[in-house]
Amino acid sequence: MNQDTRSDYDGEPEETFTPLPTEQYSVFYHLEMGGEVDDFRFYREQLHRHDCRSVLELGCGTGRLSDYLQRCGFAVTGIDNSRPMLAFAHSARVAQTIEMDMCRLGLRCRFTAAIIAWNTLNLLGSRQLIRRCLEEVAAVLAPGGLLLLHLYVPDRQLTDHPGHRFFQYRLLDLPAGGKLVKETLRSYDQQTRLLHLEERYKLRLLPNGEPNCNYCRSCRLAAFPATTWGLLLEQAGYTVEALHGNFAATPYHPEEHTTLLVTARRTAPAL
Repeated sequence: MNQDTRSDYDGEPEETFTPLPTEQYSVFYHLEMGGEVDDFRFYREQLHRHDCRSVLELGCGTGRLSDYLQRCGFAVTGIDNSRPMLAFAHSARVAQTIEMDMCRLGLRCRFTAAIIAWNTLNLLGSRQLIRRCLEEVAAVLAPGGLLLLHLYVPDRQLTDHPGHRFFQYRLLDLPAGGKLVKETLRSYDQQTRLLHLEERYKLRLLPNGEPNCNYCRSCRLAAFPATTWGLLLEQAGYTVEALHGNFAATPYHPEEHTTLLVTARRTAPAL
């Protein structure tokens, strides 16, 4: 069951939350993302269309996308800076995964394509770090190599009401019994163009009389418009070929989409 109220949350009473351990986050992440398949088809079709065989995924997390693409016949290397995320279900992994900072790539091989999925590039926060990452990727892409980005762009409700918190929630079944209520609170800082994101995880109706638990994690994401992303890509040596607003490859429209899927080419070595 999914529910998205997107209403102002400032008037709600405060609760007590414990910082979410990274090991537990990998479990919740897999629970949320385990049923996603639309991104699989999108990336597979893009890679086939552009005749790419060797693929680098940055911010691969638990390896769900890297493993899928490896099983589809691509030669995939996934990197992530979170050891617990990489350790999750490691025994079943088929793609090569490496613990590495996406802004400091220690790779000598060249790839025909690179993927940065699920708003991972937004998490770098600043233009400086984002451009550094893009330049690092350009250095390991073959000439004319493909870059596929999944970016978040804020909607008008957020940008027209800076500082206000907006609420979403999702209800999930826990594998061992009980419910996970995930609450998401978003607010937009107009001056810094950052999205402040707080994710709350509430464990309820647990088996064997286990007590309820509340966890939370917070982060800030770069919340730039599509034009800013285009400029950053150009400065890092890429040419944008296509912009889509969803995994069905609908052309991106700023009034309709908060998802921005970018297809770009490496056109020049990073400076």
